[in-house]
Amino acid sequence: MLKLFIKGLVFGAGVFVAMTCLTFVLPHVLPLRAVSIDNLVESIPDPKESWGELPKEQQIRQATALLVVRYSVAEDGEMLATVSQVHVDNPGIDVGIEVGDPMPTMNFYPRPNYSVQDGAVRFFTGNPPKDVGTYYLYNDTVSAYGNMPLDLLIRKFQDDA
Repeated sequence: MLKLFIKGLVFGAGVFVAMTCLTFVLPHVLPLRAVSIDNLVESIPDPKESWGELPKEQQIRQATALLVVRYSVAEDGEMLATVSQVHVDNPGIDVGIEVGDPMPTMNFYPRPNYSVQDGAVRFFTGNPPKDVGTYYLYNDTVSAYGNMPLDLLIRKFQDDA
């Protein structure tokens, strides 16, 4: 019985030493930091923020997909957006949007005495593609690209693909 009691004391002392090491010694040997989810989210770059800072030619090179959206006028005057072209830089990229699909988030009512865009180009990067920017078309030119003709933008995109 005494042997069993001594074995229990030795086991208890071993557990005490192990817990003491884990509690007091280990944090000083391996400094661990508490990481909050907010810090992790802030450290992930927002592709839309960095996208706008890139030169236009680099935006075209980095794009993995382009959507061309055209507008038609509804009976109540609302401008309805519909995808008219889909361009991808390789066949493995699936934007999940096809020609003829409506784009209700791009619908709008035109304001009087303002130029109304006749379409838009939406840029996507990565695979799976993420929407990083939309530039509007006026008379088939991309105003944000110094009035670059849409055909030239598509050719540049296809040449870089």
